[in-house]
Amino acid sequence: MPTRMLHSEQTALEALQTRLPRRFKHAVLADRPDIQDVVESIGVEVTAGVRDDLRQLLVQEPTKQKRRALARMGIETHFRFNAPSDQRALASGALNDVATAIVRKTEKFPQYRHFRENDLFIHVMPDARAEVAGVLSRLSSVPFDKVLLWDGHVLVVIDVKTRVVKRY
Repeated sequence: MPTRMLHSEQTALEALQTRLPRRFKHAVLADRPDIQDVVESIGVEVTAGVRDDLRQLLVQEPTKQKRRALARMGIETHFRFNAPSDQRALASGALNDVATAIVRKTEKFPQYRHFRENDLFIHVMPDARAEVAGVLSRLSSVPFDKVLLWDGHVLVVIDVKTRVVKRY
């Protein structure tokens, strides 16, 4: 049965191969975990760190009503126009929920194929610097070797054992 690959998984693979090209040279899309490199023995599970209740509001075309709903939740939205028909919402505030993403994937960890290195790649909204401290405080219960946060521009790699944080 063929597995369905998601855009988020493809984006994660491209981010890893762009920011860490030698390390993920042989990585391919797969399932459980979503990215696998059998040569280097690395598995990467991909997930979203955006709050579920807000994800749908952000992927749809922005309206005043949606902007007001987000504002009531303490989230400011800004719109960037790359082309007349391209509107992408950028948000700041309490939008990311990395803790829930980590808990969700930690519970599923036994179901994944295990490699020498097992990582968790989390898509986050821009300006997720505050999330790093939250991840560091939860590392004792994380079965992954590295937690990777990607905001579309910067890749933050957090080593679970050493608690070393690197940005690429």
